[in-house]
Amino acid sequence: KFTVYSLFLFLAEAAFQGWDGYRDGEQRMHGVGLQKVDHSTLSKKAKDVPFECFKQLLHLLTQQCNRKTRRGLGIPTELLI
Repeated sequence: KFTVYSLFLFLAEAAFQGWDGYRDGEQRMHGVGLQKVDHSTLSKKAKDVPFECFKQLLHLLTQQCNRKTRRGLGIPTELLI
C-alpha cells in the first residue's frame, strides 16, 4: 500500500534530483529504493495531501540537521527558502 510517508519520500527525492514529473519519477523511483507505483497513484495521493504539509515536514526535517549536514545533503537553496 502506498502511504503518505511513501509519497513524502517520493516528493523529496523528486525535488533533490530534479525529476520532471510523476511519469519521470515512476521510472526512476525503484532505482533509488522507493516503492514502485504507477503515475496515476502518485497523482491521486498527491492531490489528497496539501503541499503545505510536505513543505512543513521538509522544513522540520532540515532544521534538525546542523549547517554542515544540511550543506552535505545537497538540497537546493530554493527548496529550503
